[in-house]
Amino acid sequence: MSTNLSLEKLIMDNEFSSKAIDSEIKPKELSVIDPVDAIVISLYIIICWSSQIRLHIRNLTGYTAPSQFLQQLTWIAFHHSSLVEIDILLPNDLHLGEAVYVDTGLEH
Repeated sequence: MSTNLSLEKLIMDNEFSSKAIDSEIKPKELSVIDPVDAIVISLYIIICWSSQIRLHIRNLTGYTAPSQFLQQLTWIAFHHSSLVEIDILLPNDLHLGEAVYVDTGLEH
């Protein structure tokens, strides 16, 4: 479908170019072609990238992995390497001293 759209646009652009060279199109009509092409290309890009947009919005808004996968990942990290770093989110009302105890407890 995108190939047909690109081919049709190329044919339309070539028709306009040849008519412009032959002076069949007035300069006032030519001034509309560039903005219209820009809008068409912008809409094409938005449509093509909409799935990527949805994926990144989902990731940026706090989507998380299933709990079973997180448990498996945590088990592997604790049992196989001391070079693994895991970020743990703690509640906002937790005092710094308590957070340090959680951190040191997990390190050992």
